[in-house]
Amino acid sequence: LVRLTLFCSMLVLWQVQHSGACFLWRYWRWLLPFSARIDIIFYIWYHAYQERLLWNFEVSKMADKNERSVYIGAVSGCNVISAEKAVVPANYSAVNSTTGHGLMAEEALTVIDKFSGRSAEVVGRTNIKNGPDRMVDGAALQTKFYNSGKGCVQACFDKENGGLYRYLNSDGSPMPVEVPKDMYDDAVEAFRAKISQGKVPGVTDVNEAGNYVRKSDLTYADAMNLCKPFTAQSLLYDCATGIIYCSFAFGISALAAFILEYSRNGRNKKKALFSAVRTGAKVFGLSYVAHILCSQFARTELFKSVWDITGYINSEGFFGGAVKSVNNAVRFSVGDSVSSVSASLTQFSKMFRAGIFMNLFTMLIFLVPDTVRVFVRDISGFEYLNRVFMIVISRIFSTVFYITAALMLGSFSSLPYMVSMTVCLAASCIGGIAGRAVVSKLTERFMILRA
Repeated sequence: LVRLTLFCSMLVLWQVQHSGACFLWRYWRWLLPFSARIDIIFYIWYHAYQERLLWNFEVSKMADKNERSVYIGAVSGCNVISAEKAVVPANYSAVNSTTGHGLMAEEALTVIDKFSGRSAEVVGRTNIKNGPDRMVDGAALQTKFYNSGKGCVQACFDKENGGLYRYLNSDGSPMPVEVPKDMYDDAVEAFRAKISQGKVPGVTDVNEAGNYVRKSDLTYADAMNLCKPFTAQSLLYDCATGIIYCSFAFGISALAAFILEYSRNGRNKKKALFSAVRTGAKVFGLSYVAHILCSQFARTELFKSVWDITGYINSEGFFGGAVKSVNNAVRFSVGDSVSSVSASLTQFSKMFRAGIFMNLFTMLIFLVPDTVRVFVRDISGFEYLNRVFMIVISRIFSTVFYITAALMLGSFSSLPYMVSMTVCLAASCIGGIAGRAVVSKLTERFMILRA
């Protein structure tokens, strides 16, 4: 995972090769561990041998305009997904909540289960009384992350109604409780004591306590660190979620680039394949790094201080309804549940703040090469402004196309999120192409009038 992170970070550095960022390569033997340097050396040799498929210092000078449009469109669509996903760490960050580590642990454990090949889902956000927090391979689980094993178990018993165990399955059997792995033994002892007191319906044998207490893959300290920026746990979580969501952008952008290049170059499969892999890798690399940085930024105090738009929108008015529709459409496109108007305003505000950061970061990466070229007089000032205008318009079109597709798909409530996300990302790629076409037409008109 570390090597993959380094690889994707390098893809972003390639975008700024002409901006002086390549000075990092002069000191790479101190910046990167030995094993990563071996991987990079092999990577450079292999792709240089394979007609410089990806290792190309001129990669930012994309010959095909459609390829660049797909690149911008796919990254913009993936930015929308990352901005929505940044709401989770923002909600449960240490600067926003003192109890968010338990909910953040549920999210992280679900990701771990998915990477382990298990079917897992967080279901506790439905607020069903005494309902499960997570479903793993069809089994309901309660997830409790208190500062002691006894506290984790005690939270599962009703303070009223005789202090009985309150989390039961549909058949009346006790629902297992998931606790931090460093508190497992303490939790089992506490559960055994509750059984001996007759507080667990249907269970009388104290030796069965271990069947109802599950050791999680996280410690209590891990859960706390998930809510803090730039810790090993939060970075690994963001890396894992980035792989899940940015891989969609890789596939869609590669397919779109292949189709465009295949039709443009007389059905040359080899060139189309090279274009597809190059575009997909660049989209994944930039989107992946932006996803990680945005999610880390969402955990900081600075994120809280960014402009909050909730005070400027009336939840009962037209704009409140529009915000709810857009927010729920984007949430639906990535597989999250819909929200009420008040919750949508709060979520949209955080998504808006994350979007500001994402746009600033990706625009910087997009513009640095052309900015350097205009300073070294490689391109004229008019060409530079035209490229800036093209990038801005393409990003706007891509975002609008993504949201429009999400709104249209919102009526299909049973649609799997993988399908909806794929369609929305494809729409954002089309938006990037459409935005470039509009700018090209406007530029032609301007040149005619100028002549």
